Amino acid sequence: MSTTNMPLFCPECGNLMNKKLDKKMWNFHNKCLDCVTREHSLKVENGEWKEYSKEIIEKNIVSYLNSQKKYLKEYLLVLDKIEFVQNSSGDIEKWDINPEKIKQIKKQYEGNLEEVEEYLNKIKKEGK
Repeated sequence: MSTTNMPLFCPECGNLMNKKLDKKMWNFHNKCLDCVTREHSLKVENGEWKEYSKEIIEKNIVSYLNSQKKYLKEYLLVLDKIEFVQNSSGDIEKWDINPEKIKQIKKQYEGNLEEVEEYLNKIKKEGK
């Protein structure tokens, strides 16, 4: 099932998902607001809130790190192509940048990418 398109009915309870916050809950939890609220209240009542909130925070960290990883990889690709199309005329403009400076920047971004990878691997190992 695609998580980008919200269904008409909640896959968990079968209720119509037409409330304003149903879409937001669908994006985060793949269920309607009522199911999320019910789940949260059960977790609070059963004393599982700390574990649940830790799990949500870890998922957010992993998501953020994955987006940073993607950004760093794209930036490294852009560094090799130092030419841009001007919007007004359509001419290609080439920038004259010191190759040593580009190597320095690449090294720094590759280091950042390695740190992100290491942290993601650490989180995955702790989760098992």
